[in-house]
Amino acid sequence: IYNTPMRALRTAIAQGVAVTPATAMPAVLISPLLSTVGIVLYERWEGSAANLNLWKCSFASLLFAGVVVSTARAPITPSVLALSPVATRMLVLSSFLGIVIGDLLWLQALKLLGARMTILQSTLQPLLATLAGALFLNQPLAPSTGLAIVAVCAGLALAQTGKTPATADADLEEVEASKTLVKSATSDETASLRPPPERLQWNLLIGSALNLLNFGLDTTRMNQILTRDRRRAEENRAPLIRECMKADRRMHGSSLIGE
Repeated sequence: IYNTPMRALRTAIAQGVAVTPATAMPAVLISPLLSTVGIVLYERWEGSAANLNLWKCSFASLLFAGVVVSTARAPITPSVLALSPVATRMLVLSSFLGIVIGDLLWLQALKLLGARMTILQSTLQPLLATLAGALFLNQPLAPSTGLAIVAVCAGLALAQTGKTPATADADLEEVEASKTLVKSATSDETASLRPPPERLQWNLLIGSALNLLNFGLDTTRMNQILTRDRRRAEENRAPLIRECMKADRRMHGSSLIGE
């Protein structure tokens, strides 16, 4: 759902619609806001991650279908919606990696880590995508990008040093308990319901690993899309280069005949 504004922006660009910073910035800003709201809502989901992923993908597909129909510059016909075999395979593979498997891992990580830790770890995804682009796609890494990476890492480290809401609540409970002369039975029951520290550590470890796997799948999917676009651009440019070479040979041959 939170990717719908960015997908609508990419659809408009693919259809040849002129996109300016004034029209692109709302999509760029709204997507993280919807992502944060979605994470908080998903944390309250009491069912399984697979059921949540099925509901989320179905609802997002309806929204995206509405965006495609409303922004289409030509009537929607079966010929317009038809995809080539290569495009179909790429679409299925990309959806399977990034949405079916990736989002399932991400939702399970959200269930183990909670909203706060998941949001903090999600800030690393653009960093990993930038590094993967530099390593696998030979994309230049500007000095400003390096400074942004350092800033993100520093912000993540500062956020980790602060107290979590659970820790703050625990400290408040201890202060209230120290002011009370009578031992409260409810506090003992609450303490007994809390998971042991070993289980919390395992949840943190497993949730972080699932989150990193999701980041890797998303990065692989984006690199796959960029590689496909680059290959398509080279294929479209090759006939033009051949025609230019033929025209150059014809011009060169006619000049020799004239001499």
